[in-house]
Amino acid sequence: MFLEGIVRTGSVTAATVELAMRHSAFSKQLFLLQAWLGILPFEENRRGMISTADVGRLAEVLGGALTGFMMRWK
Repeated sequence: MFLEGIVRTGSVTAATVELAMRHSAFSKQLFLLQAWLGILPFEENRRGMISTADVGRLAEVLGGALTGFMMRWK
């Protein structure tokens, strides 16, 4: 969820607020993702966090899967 939130909002801060998580928790998850992937998943610029193409696709797939899962449990 954190990955999809960062990709969608373009900001770690906005994603933490939206998901009611601490910034430190997001930072740790981002560090673990970077270590697992072996690449930088985002580039930072003045406008915020910009995902790489592969990470953007991964976030889309995960976001769709989570939405489908949540719809089943309503």
